Parts: sequence; C-alpha cells; structure tokens
Amino acid sequence: MAFSEDLTAFFDTDGFAVSATVGGGTVVGIFDHAYVEAQGVAGEVPVFLCASSSVSSVAVGDALTVNGQAYAVRAKQADGTGLTRLILEETS
Repeated sequence: MAFSEDLTAFFDTDGFAVSATVGGGTVVGIFDHAYVEAQGVAGEVPVFLCASSSVSSVAVGDALTVNGQAYAVRAKQADGTGLTRLILEETS
C-alpha cells in the first residue's frame, strides 16, 4: 500500500515553509542549515525539504535560490513518503 498523506499543511508559507526558485519555477519547502558530523568533521549543511512531486525534474547541479541566496543542488534524497531533501551548497 502506497503512502498517501496530504502534506499541504507542512508547506504553508505562513508557517515554516518558504518559496524558492529552481529550474525556472517556484517550489515551496522548509529550508534549514542541518548540523552534520562525519569522520570527526562537523558543520552545517543547507537543506531544502519539499514535496517530491514539486522537484521531480530537478537534478544534481541545478541552481536553487532561497531567501535571496544562490545554492547548487549537491544531492537529491527522496524518502519514499512523498518528500525529498535537496542537499545544497552555497554559491556566489
């Protein structure tokens, strides 16, 4: 049985969600600088969590702009529930 949940409430721009531009369109999601630690190195990684259907054509290397800052998509992680995390890298 496939997961089917209305995720609209999670992506309300009156709450936690923000609009971003990617691939010539607008997508709504939750932007965060996630804390990560790997092999003794720690830091923050910008992440954009959104509905998978809204980023189906987005690919690694695409540009994404959120809150006036430009990023490049470095990884795309779909979780199988209808959500995708875009791992970002800040660009100039």
